Amino acid sequence: MKKVLVILLLSLSVYAKVTEEQLYEVQADIASIKSDLESTKNLAEQERASAFNPSLSVIGSLLGNYVREHAAHKHEHDNHNHTHGSHNDHSHQYGNGFFIRELEFEFSGEIDPYARAQAIVAIEQGPDYDFNLHVEEALIETGLLGIELKIGKFKAAIGRANRIHRHHLNQIDYPLATKVFLGEEGFANQGISNKFSFNTQSNSALTFFLESSMGSSSPMQKKGSTEVPSANAHAWWHTQLDQSNMLDLGSSAYVARQGKAHSKAFVMLAGDVHYSYLPSGYGADPVFLLGSEFFSANPNTVNKWPMGGFAWSQFLIVPAVFVGLRYDIAPRAKELDHLESAASLYFTYYTSEFLRFRLGYEHAMADLHSIKGDDRFSLSMNFVLGSHPSEPYFITR
Repeated sequence: MKKVLVILLLSLSVYAKVTEEQLYEVQADIASIKSDLESTKNLAEQERASAFNPSLSVIGSLLGNYVREHAAHKHEHDNHNHTHGSHNDHSHQYGNGFFIRELEFEFSGEIDPYARAQAIVAIEQGPDYDFNLHVEEALIETGLLGIELKIGKFKAAIGRANRIHRHHLNQIDYPLATKVFLGEEGFANQGISNKFSFNTQSNSALTFFLESSMGSSSPMQKKGSTEVPSANAHAWWHTQLDQSNMLDLGSSAYVARQGKAHSKAFVMLAGDVHYSYLPSGYGADPVFLLGSEFFSANPNTVNKWPMGGFAWSQFLIVPAVFVGLRYDIAPRAKELDHLESAASLYFTYYTSEFLRFRLGYEHAMADLHSIKGDDRFSLSMNFVLGSHPSEPYFITR
């Protein structure tokens, strides 16, 4: 009997010890849960406090240039050396030296559950090393009945390259045709943009942009055209040919006045094509890209419609390193009845989507009947700081 009591007491002692250890474990779990809940509560309060505060990003673009001019372009004029040819026609064309080409400050955020705002302010250094401040975009975006609305100043939906900021281009600078027809840094509307799209098939979509603006104009329009409303329409068809191949086709029509009210109508037509090859295993980074755009318009300075365009390609050679080619042909900015051209070669290295180095060579020919021209060697570096959404190695807009 005594043995039975001893065994029973020992069993109760062990049970009590185990139960006490389990109780400590439960108390520890409860304390951990309370700590997690407190941390989650504090994080939620911080996010709620900043939910409608704008995010800030800083995007920098640095450029180093060396230009070797063709001897036939040089001459003396009023005791000052200057050059003729393609580069002389573009007021913002950089010469020899190192430039902080642009520092871009981007503010964006939600206004409320129904709308968001974006403002992009840029400080740009010109060829004479002077700085100027300008607003690249300032807009409000909202959606209604499947239509995306932009109100403010925004990149016009004319072609494809114009919808991309310069620091996101596949090349160092905009093509000649984009500069002549749309401006040194592209063309930005001041007005309203309507965007709506629908699927034509399971693997394709059709998107339309309808835009109306005032206060902005193409370089080919006369002074005073900013006082007259303009309209722009762009159609964009995207299709996935198969799992690795995608094709985009676009067409644009911009209609305005040459100058003030009752002046001659100004019409600009544009078309673009873009092909992407994205084999499996490469994520969203295409191994091969091919694109082309063309423009035509009816400025008052010439009787015929000047035409211009460009074609480019980019392909992966080793991981994170791309090589690109581009050929431009466009009317001179000051002599629209005379064509110029340029051939370019680029090597691009991405440490990530936030830092890019690009080495470029461009041979610019002022006359289509001769291959003689100026040589430009460039090195650019673009970086992104802050909350700017990471962009892929190409931009799909």
